[in-house]
Parts: sequence; C-alpha cells; structure tokens
Amino acid sequence: MVSRKKAKGKARKAKKEEEKKDAHDDSSAAAAQQREHEGALEAQLQMQRLIIDSLPSPCKHGFDPFSAGHICDRFLRLFSETFDASSGNSSINAILKAMKAVEDKYPEVLHDSSKMKQILSYFSSVGTQEILNEDDGAARTTAAVIVMIEEFVAVRVNETQAGVQLQKLMEMVISDDHTLVSFFRKRITCSCLDKKHKEVK
Repeated sequence: MVSRKKAKGKARKAKKEEEKKDAHDDSSAAAAQQREHEGALEAQLQMQRLIIDSLPSPCKHGFDPFSAGHICDRFLRLFSETFDASSGNSSINAILKAMKAVEDKYPEVLHDSSKMKQILSYFSSVGTQEILNEDDGAARTTAAVIVMIEEFVAVRVNETQAGVQLQKLMEMVISDDHTLVSFFRKRITCSCLDKKHKEVK
C-alpha cells in the first residue's frame, strides 16, 4: 500500500509535469502563430513582387527591381510588417508607426538619396498598378506612404521644413480619382496611366 506521503509526492510531480506540458503547448502555439504571421507577410510581399514582375517588359512603371535580401528589400519588409500590425488603427497612424520602425532599424537607407529614390519608385510602381487593377483604396494608402516618406526626408534628412505636414497625407487618403491618378502619373516614366487620366478629367 502506497503511503500518504508518497502519494502526495507523486501528485505534486504529476502536477508539475502537467504545468510544464501546458507551458510547452503555449510556447508552441505562440511560435506557430508567429510563423503564420511571417508566412502571411512573405506571401503579401511576394504578391507585390509578382504584380511588378508580371508587367510586360520593359514596363515596370519606372521601377528597377532590387534583389531579395537587398537592404531596400529588408526596409520594405519591416515597413510592411509594422504597417500590417498597426492596421487596426487609422492608415495615417499605421504609416507613422511603420516610418518610426524603419527609421530606428535602417537610418542609413533613409539618409541615402539613391536608395530612397528606389523605395519611392517601388511604391509609385505598386500604386500605379493598384489603380490599373481598380483598387483605388489601396492606391490612396500607397500615395499617403509616398507623401510620408517625402515629408520625412524633407524634415529629417534635407531639413528644408520644420515638421511633417500630416494634412498632405490626409488629403491623399480622401483624394478624388483625378488627384489620385495625377499623383502617380507624374511619378512614373511610362504612359500606363495616360488613358486613365483622360477618363477621370
């Protein structure tokens, strides 16, 4: 017959094993959730690349793609990840948080005019294709991202103005079709938006 003391010891040991198992399960669930989030982000970035890569050669709306793993690619990954994580807030707040994240992680990109030209060209290409795909809501958000980047460079890098003019971002978020199309048309080197521009005049 098992003594009461031994029985209690076995019970405590069993409880500890159960707690360890629960902690492991929670950790595994969190890791699985993180992998799922990273997979979703990777899928989104791949889709954006596919949109650009599927454009008829040589037209990519002026964008010269950089390779995966390039510092500009990593910059965009972090921007997109932070923006998506803040998507429950307003698009303006999400953009501001994403800019803060890339400023902290990749200041050398923000202060390199040639790299920022590539970043802006990327967003201009994406926004143009969003208009052609009739996804004007996404194009307005992309336009606001471009304005934010240009404002940031003017304030923090070139020091040509005192602060970010958030009104400009808000104007792009609620812009009419003519303003939206004109915004991207003057930022691309191709004629892909010429027909659309005539339609929204």
